[in-house]
Amino acid sequence: MLCEDVAKKFSFLRQKCMEMSYNGYRNQKRKGEFDMTDNDILNMYLPLVDFLSKALGSSTEVVLNDCSKPACSVVAISNSQSGRKPGSPITDYGMNVIRNGEYKNKDYDLHYKGKAYGKDFISSTFYIKDPSGRLIGMLCLNTDMTGAENLISSAKKFFEEMHFGSLLSGMSKSQPAMENLDTSLTTLIDPLISRAMEKYDQDPAHMTQEEKVAIVHELSSQGVSSIKGGISAIASALQISESTVYRYLKRKE
Repeated sequence: MLCEDVAKKFSFLRQKCMEMSYNGYRNQKRKGEFDMTDNDILNMYLPLVDFLSKALGSSTEVVLNDCSKPACSVVAISNSQSGRKPGSPITDYGMNVIRNGEYKNKDYDLHYKGKAYGKDFISSTFYIKDPSGRLIGMLCLNTDMTGAENLISSAKKFFEEMHFGSLLSGMSKSQPAMENLDTSLTTLIDPLISRAMEKYDQDPAHMTQEEKVAIVHELSSQGVSSIKGGISAIASALQISESTVYRYLKRKE
């Protein structure tokens, strides 16, 4: 209930804050002073990372993600339970949200199951969108359920010993994990490269140099070229050498 209440309040406050902030920026833009960027919007949520981590306790990991850079999407994280840090990649759940566009019809996703290093988590994600509804980032809460599961296990054992086991039969039910919080870079890089190449719908051997340069720059903007193994993966997929990838990176699109 706490996560649901928080998410609903976020949804309402975001709408009001975005209306005021965006209108303010738009008015300033008319004066020729500045415009509101995606980073400006994400920065509005930075204070919430520290606030929520303190309000919800050390068992809840709070993560702010930049969806424009899947390979290094974590902008800020507090109470890290998954081993991630700023610059870590987006999770498989996050990639699915971007691909299937489910954020278009709702503001948040509540109480789905996640896993990391053998631990179970209950996760909730708030979708950060610009005034037009375009996804910019995600604010995620991942609560380590180890303590709660131990408590439930002890309670279940007690009731069974007292011959009341049927009362807690539902405690043993489990659901498959929807999110792997410890997503490997290899698992992430390959879909990003495939997605970039799908736009040209042809074998790398038949791509023009300009098309390959465009793909290299797109993947670089998503952070793929800056992580270990990224350059090698790009080179292999485009059937070019790593030195050629570096040369393409130096070229302007």
